[in-house]
Amino acid sequence: MIPVKKLRLEPVVDGCPNLNTVPTLPTLTPQNRTSHSSWANHPYQLALVVTLCLFAQIALALPEGAVAPDCTLSPLAGGKAVDLSKYRGDVVYIDFWAASCGSCAKSFPFLNGLHRKFQGRGLHVVGVNQDKNVDDAKRFLAKFPASFVVAADTSKQCAKEYDVKVMPSAYIIDRKGIVRHIHWGFGPGEAEALRALVEGMLDDKADSL
Repeated sequence: MIPVKKLRLEPVVDGCPNLNTVPTLPTLTPQNRTSHSSWANHPYQLALVVTLCLFAQIALALPEGAVAPDCTLSPLAGGKAVDLSKYRGDVVYIDFWAASCGSCAKSFPFLNGLHRKFQGRGLHVVGVNQDKNVDDAKRFLAKFPASFVVAADTSKQCAKEYDVKVMPSAYIIDRKGIVRHIHWGFGPGEAEALRALVEGMLDDKADSL
Protein backbone atom coordinates (compact mmCIF):
# COMPACT_ATOMS: atom_id res chain seq x y z
CA MET A 1 0.00 0.00 0.00
CA ILE A 2 1.39 3.39 -1.01
CA PRO A 3 1.45 5.79 2.00
CA VAL A 4 -0.45 9.06 1.93
CA LYS A 5 1.22 12.19 3.26
CA LYS A 6 0.10 13.07 6.78
CA LEU A 7 -2.24 16.05 7.08
CA ARG A 8 -0.75 19.00 8.95
CA LEU A 9 -1.99 22.59 9.10
CA GLU A 10 0.62 25.30 9.50
CA PRO A 11 0.04 28.61 11.32
CA VAL A 12 -1.09 31.04 8.62
CA VAL A 13 -2.43 34.54 8.18
CA ASP A 14 -5.74 36.39 8.08
CA GLY A 15 -7.76 33.80 9.95
CA CYS A 16 -7.44 31.08 7.31
CA PRO A 17 -5.94 27.61 7.75
CA ASN A 18 -3.23 26.66 5.28
CA LEU A 19 -4.83 24.36 2.75
CA ASN A 20 -1.62 24.04 0.76
CA THR A 21 -0.68 21.06 2.92
CA VAL A 22 -3.72 18.94 2.09
CA PRO A 23 -2.69 15.27 1.72
CA THR A 24 -1.31 14.31 -1.69
CA LEU A 25 -3.01 11.23 -3.05
CA PRO A 26 -0.80 8.73 -4.93
CA THR A 27 -1.19 8.45 -8.67
CA LEU A 28 -3.08 5.37 -9.79
CA THR A 29 -1.12 3.02 -12.02
CA PRO A 30 -1.91 -0.50 -13.28
CA GLN A 31 0.38 -1.79 -10.52
CA ASN A 32 -1.37 -0.08 -7.61
CA ARG A 33 -4.89 0.39 -8.98
CA THR A 34 -6.26 -2.64 -7.13
CA SER A 35 -5.09 -1.49 -3.69
CA HIS A 36 -6.71 1.93 -4.20
CA SER A 37 -9.85 0.80 -6.00
CA SER A 38 -12.06 1.41 -2.95
CA TRP A 39 -11.10 5.12 -2.77
CA ALA A 40 -11.16 5.51 -6.56
CA ASN A 41 -14.70 4.15 -6.68
CA HIS A 42 -15.90 6.42 -3.86
CA PRO A 43 -14.56 9.94 -4.52
CA TYR A 44 -17.27 11.61 -2.43
CA GLN A 45 -16.40 9.52 0.62
CA LEU A 46 -12.73 10.41 0.16
CA ALA A 47 -13.59 14.12 -0.05
CA LEU A 48 -15.61 13.80 3.15
CA VAL A 49 -12.71 12.15 4.99
CA VAL A 50 -10.31 14.90 3.91
CA THR A 51 -12.79 17.61 4.97
CA LEU A 52 -13.34 16.00 8.37
CA CYS A 53 -9.58 15.81 8.88
CA LEU A 54 -9.25 19.51 8.16
CA PHE A 55 -11.90 20.48 10.68
CA ALA A 56 -10.57 18.03 13.25
CA GLN A 57 -7.14 19.64 13.06
CA ILE A 58 -8.62 23.11 13.57
CA ALA A 59 -10.74 21.91 16.49
CA LEU A 60 -7.66 20.70 18.38
CA ALA A 61 -6.76 24.27 19.41
CA LEU A 62 -6.11 24.98 23.08
CA PRO A 63 -9.63 25.17 24.59
CA GLU A 64 -11.06 28.01 26.60
CA GLY A 65 -10.89 27.12 30.29
CA ALA A 66 -7.45 25.52 29.97
CA VAL A 67 -4.42 26.65 31.94
CA ALA A 68 -2.38 29.02 29.78
CA PRO A 69 1.05 27.64 28.84
CA ASP A 70 4.06 29.55 30.13
CA CYS A 71 6.45 30.54 27.35
CA THR A 72 9.78 32.32 27.24
CA LEU A 73 10.07 34.58 24.19
CA SER A 74 13.11 36.12 22.50
CA PRO A 75 13.81 39.87 22.28
CA LEU A 76 12.54 41.70 19.21
CA ALA A 77 13.32 45.20 17.91
CA GLY A 78 15.47 46.19 20.87
CA GLY A 79 13.13 44.75 23.47
CA LYS A 80 13.82 42.26 26.23
CA ALA A 81 13.20 38.55 26.57
CA VAL A 82 9.70 37.89 27.89
CA ASP A 83 8.63 35.19 30.35
CA LEU A 84 4.84 34.98 30.24
CA SER A 85 4.72 33.44 33.71
CA LYS A 86 5.74 36.77 35.26
CA TYR A 87 2.34 38.21 34.34
CA ARG A 88 0.45 35.70 36.50
CA GLY A 89 -1.90 37.65 38.75
CA ASP A 90 -2.80 40.13 36.00
CA VAL A 91 -4.95 39.90 32.88
CA VAL A 92 -2.92 39.09 29.75
CA TYR A 93 -3.89 39.62 26.10
CA ILE A 94 -1.55 37.48 23.95
CA ASP A 95 -1.65 38.20 20.23
CA PHE A 96 0.18 35.95 17.73
CA TRP A 97 1.02 37.91 14.58
CA ALA A 98 3.16 37.99 11.44
CA ALA A 99 4.35 40.73 9.10
CA SER A 100 2.54 39.26 6.08
CA CYS A 101 -0.79 39.25 7.91
CA GLY A 102 -3.12 42.02 6.72
CA SER A 103 -5.48 41.60 9.66
CA CYS A 104 -2.52 41.89 12.04
CA ALA A 105 -1.80 45.36 10.69
CA LYS A 106 -5.42 46.31 11.34
CA SER A 107 -5.26 44.95 14.88
CA PHE A 108 -2.20 46.91 16.05
CA PRO A 109 -3.99 50.27 16.53
CA PHE A 110 -6.60 48.42 18.60
CA LEU A 111 -3.92 46.70 20.69
CA ASN A 112 -2.14 50.01 21.25
CA GLY A 113 -5.38 51.55 22.45
CA LEU A 114 -6.09 48.58 24.69
CA HIS A 115 -2.65 48.92 26.24
CA ARG A 116 -2.95 52.65 26.82
CA LYS A 117 -6.41 52.41 28.37
CA PHE A 118 -5.94 49.44 30.68
CA GLN A 119 -2.24 49.06 31.49
CA GLY A 120 -2.77 50.89 34.78
CA ARG A 121 -5.49 48.44 35.77
CA GLY A 122 -3.45 45.28 35.42
CA LEU A 123 -3.60 44.43 31.71
CA HIS A 124 -0.53 43.25 29.80
CA VAL A 125 -0.70 43.10 25.99
CA VAL A 126 1.96 40.85 24.48
CA GLY A 127 2.49 40.54 20.73
CA VAL A 128 4.15 37.24 19.78
CA ASN A 129 5.80 37.40 16.37
CA GLN A 130 5.91 34.30 14.14
CA ASP A 131 8.09 35.50 11.26
CA LYS A 132 11.02 33.32 10.21
CA ASN A 133 12.94 36.42 9.13
CA VAL A 134 13.27 38.92 11.99
CA ASP A 135 13.86 41.74 9.47
CA ASP A 136 10.29 41.27 8.22
CA ALA A 137 9.01 41.80 11.75
CA LYS A 138 11.20 44.89 12.21
CA ARG A 139 9.93 46.44 8.97
CA PHE A 140 6.37 45.77 10.08
CA LEU A 141 6.97 47.43 13.46
CA ALA A 142 8.56 50.44 11.79
CA LYS A 143 5.35 50.90 9.82
CA PHE A 144 2.97 49.89 12.63
CA PRO A 145 4.68 50.80 15.92
CA ALA A 146 3.63 48.95 19.07
CA SER A 147 3.35 50.62 22.47
CA PHE A 148 2.83 47.21 24.06
CA VAL A 149 5.35 44.40 24.60
CA VAL A 150 6.46 42.54 21.45
CA ALA A 151 8.71 39.51 21.37
CA ALA A 152 9.68 36.72 18.97
CA ASP A 153 8.72 33.08 19.16
CA THR A 154 11.88 32.00 17.32
CA SER A 155 11.54 28.31 18.15
CA LYS A 156 7.76 28.35 17.45
CA GLN A 157 7.39 26.40 20.69
CA CYS A 158 4.96 28.94 22.13
CA ALA A 159 2.72 28.76 19.06
CA LYS A 160 2.85 24.97 19.33
CA GLU A 161 1.86 24.99 23.00
CA TYR A 162 -1.03 27.35 22.29
CA ASP A 163 -1.86 25.27 19.19
CA VAL A 164 -2.04 28.39 17.00
CA LYS A 165 -3.75 27.64 13.67
CA VAL A 166 -4.32 31.12 12.22
CA MET A 167 -2.93 34.62 12.52
CA PRO A 168 -3.76 36.79 14.18
CA SER A 169 -4.81 34.61 17.12
CA ALA A 170 -5.61 36.23 20.46
CA TYR A 171 -5.70 34.48 23.84
CA ILE A 172 -7.12 36.45 26.78
CA ILE A 173 -5.94 35.05 30.10
CA ASP A 174 -7.38 35.89 33.53
CA ARG A 175 -5.51 36.57 36.75
CA LYS A 176 -5.51 32.90 37.66
CA GLY A 177 -3.75 31.95 34.44
CA ILE A 178 -6.83 30.48 32.75
CA VAL A 179 -7.55 31.05 29.05
CA ARG A 180 -10.91 32.77 29.17
CA HIS A 181 -11.32 33.70 25.52
CA ILE A 182 -9.77 32.75 22.16
CA HIS A 183 -10.26 34.93 19.10
CA TRP A 184 -9.16 34.10 15.54
CA GLY A 185 -8.61 36.85 12.99
CA PHE A 186 -9.46 40.51 13.48
CA GLY A 187 -11.90 43.01 12.01
CA PRO A 188 -12.66 46.60 13.09
CA GLY A 189 -16.21 45.57 14.00
CA GLU A 190 -14.85 43.16 16.62
CA ALA A 191 -12.85 45.73 18.58
CA GLU A 192 -15.63 46.93 20.87
CA ALA A 193 -16.64 43.42 21.96
CA LEU A 194 -13.03 42.49 22.69
CA ARG A 195 -12.47 45.72 24.62
CA ALA A 196 -15.60 45.10 26.70
CA LEU A 197 -14.50 41.54 27.39
CA VAL A 198 -11.10 42.69 28.66
CA GLU A 199 -12.65 45.40 30.82
CA GLY A 200 -15.08 42.91 32.30
CA MET A 201 -12.22 40.60 33.25
CA LEU A 202 -10.34 43.48 34.86
CA ASP A 203 -13.45 44.34 36.89
CA ASP A 204 -14.09 40.74 37.91
CA LYS A 205 -12.86 40.52 41.50
CA ALA A 206 -13.69 36.81 41.59
CA ASP A 207 -10.68 36.23 39.33
CA SER A 208 -8.28 37.80 41.81
CA LEU A 209 -5.76 35.44 43.36
